Amino acid sequence: MSTIGEKKNALRARTMQRYYLQLVKNGFAALWVDWRTRALLVLATFSTFMLGLFISAQHTILWPLYLFDCLAGYTLLLCAAFILTSRIPNASRIIDNLLRIGIVNYAYEVPLPIQYTKRENNICELVFFERGLTLTDWQDWRGKLETALDIVILDILPSDRPSEIRIQYVPGTAAYPEICEWDGSCSQEDFVLQLGLDAAGRTVTIDLTKSPHMLICGATGLGKSKLAQLLVAQMLRKGAHLIIADWKEGLDYPSSLRQGCTLVTDEDSFLQQLEYMHSLMDERSKLFLTAGVANISEYNKVSSSPLPRCILLVDEASIILDATGRSKAEKDTIAKILNLLTNLGRKSRSYGLHLIICTQRADTLSIPGSLKAQLDCRISAHAADDQSSIVIMGDGSAADLPSVKGRFIMRDLSGSNTVFQAFLIGDQYLR
Repeated sequence: MSTIGEKKNALRARTMQRYYLQLVKNGFAALWVDWRTRALLVLATFSTFMLGLFISAQHTILWPLYLFDCLAGYTLLLCAAFILTSRIPNASRIIDNLLRIGIVNYAYEVPLPIQYTKRENNICELVFFERGLTLTDWQDWRGKLETALDIVILDILPSDRPSEIRIQYVPGTAAYPEICEWDGSCSQEDFVLQLGLDAAGRTVTIDLTKSPHMLICGATGLGKSKLAQLLVAQMLRKGAHLIIADWKEGLDYPSSLRQGCTLVTDEDSFLQQLEYMHSLMDERSKLFLTAGVANISEYNKVSSSPLPRCILLVDEASIILDATGRSKAEKDTIAKILNLLTNLGRKSRSYGLHLIICTQRADTLSIPGSLKAQLDCRISAHAADDQSSIVIMGDGSAADLPSVKGRFIMRDLSGSNTVFQAFLIGDQYLR
């Protein structure tokens, strides 16, 4: 019976065979894309065959052997050309660096780079061939990968084949801008909000029609309030009906923002607004049924009286949702509030009703699991440790973020993580 070590060696051997076959395939695809290269390959193949026939004609007895030798030699040279064509720059260094940080599977096989593409805006993409690793594994290794390969990862994505993974990145020399001033512009798409810039200088956005509810977490001094102000300014410009629940009397929201909002500062008023949103959901359900549409976007296309989106932003949610040390009556009120919030999160997606929950603390007391499950977009600043990051993001990615003001990581319904430097809203928009 073979030992575990022998089985692992056999697995590695088979993996390398598949790897080289994949390189040959990629090289053939790369050479075949241009008509001139295709013509050259056809001409070379025909010429080799004719040369084999000519040589064979001079040796009538052994002509099959000479013809076979010519074609075999040509095939080997062609495979070598394919492998060289698909060769990844610094592939050996990439593999060595992955080994240094222990990115291997059960058989101690390291992921192998099989395709490299350089795109616009200095964006590069590496495709890895691997066995036994999941997308979650790669996302958990994001910080390690950036350090080991000296890159800034933009996205980690599945490939068309289950055995491949794609990493989009910019070289480590690229840096996020320290300050990204918001220019006052808004996306023309309904209902897309601008968040900031990624490492490639591209604008990062969130589409509330696809990811309708958000959870934003960030300790004091990391820019959470500024990000909330940025979102409020854009939502007001888009004509949304905005309700802000803030137990600090709205101090983080200047009068220019508060004027277009309904400001809630106590539990009774908060309950009233939650009940109002539920009644609004019932009203819109009847309107949509009568109009024969499925959601607010469809309704607004056919109606002469478009409906505004209604957005509830809860600032410092832990102040209202944490039941620790509360009286029985207070706990009952919190339970009612939580039930209404969770119900909104579960049912309101189609009706243009959205939740944005902000918190400083990343724990289950601040954001109970029943509510968090409804918040499909997660945005976090630097987290103190992996456990805090897991509560918000579902993995340790926020703990890998530098503690830089305005630097956030976002995970939306696509499941991918996007790091961005948030736009800073200037005083001219807050007067």
